[in-house]
Amino acid sequence: MAHALPRVEGVENVFLRIGERGFHVAAAGAGTPVVLLHGWPQHWWCWREVMPRLAAGGRRALAPDLRGFGWSDVAWSGLDRRMMAADVAALMDELDVPRATIVGQGWGGWVAATLASAAPERVDRLVLLGAPAPGARLGPTDLARLSAAAGHVPVLSTRFGMRRVERRFWTMRILRRMAAGEDQVDKDVQRRYARDANAVTRARASMLLHRGFLTHDLFPLLCTRFAPGASSRVTSLLGELDRFCSARLAGAGDADLSIVPGAGHLLAEERPEAVVRSVL
Repeated sequence: MAHALPRVEGVENVFLRIGERGFHVAAAGAGTPVVLLHGWPQHWWCWREVMPRLAAGGRRALAPDLRGFGWSDVAWSGLDRRMMAADVAALMDELDVPRATIVGQGWGGWVAATLASAAPERVDRLVLLGAPAPGARLGPTDLARLSAAAGHVPVLSTRFGMRRVERRFWTMRILRRMAAGEDQVDKDVQRRYARDANAVTRARASMLLHRGFLTHDLFPLLCTRFAPGASSRVTSLLGELDRFCSARLAGAGDADLSIVPGAGHLLAEERPEAVVRSVL
């Protein structure tokens, strides 16, 4: 990433190598570890209002940039939830975190639940923000909802979509659609994410991420349940006006579902105080 790292008071930027790949992790506080996984088209900075509050509450907040995004290395492979979950487990090893509360926003929630399924011993608790809970199974109404709300997903899985991400206004428009309203995410925040996503390397990572979702995840979930074997306690937050995830998916299995009034899909941006309460 050519752009300078944004600064957040009390947050340290750590760079680690896992094999041949470099990862960036933002860290704040000390105490019980909490790993925060961002969604698309965001990066670690989406937790800027959450991390200092968690640190003040006696938590060690760790927010990695997922493979191919933010200030982690460019990646042309492994841009799927399973490999990203393996990356998170490896980063936890490097940071001497045997077990943690894992918080995931949107796509980061898919990765968090996948980690809980693949390595339940690493996850003390799951906190999912606008994401399917373990045990969820896509139905026809969910597909219809995704088609209406997330029409950008099939577009983004193509080279044409990659070119669209390189145009900042298009990413900004998607961010406004994800939020409950245009005033829920500041224009300067939208511009930052759009600028950081439109670098050629990040735009291609976006294409590969969405292509992997369509080819490996979407239709199999019509036949099987999501994240089998996850045994962690699950807290699920869903914005009242979230267009991308339904209460049926977010509250699947034994998830403790809470609806956040007036919020959309970007809960870490729109309602950071609700996210912090769900963790502490």
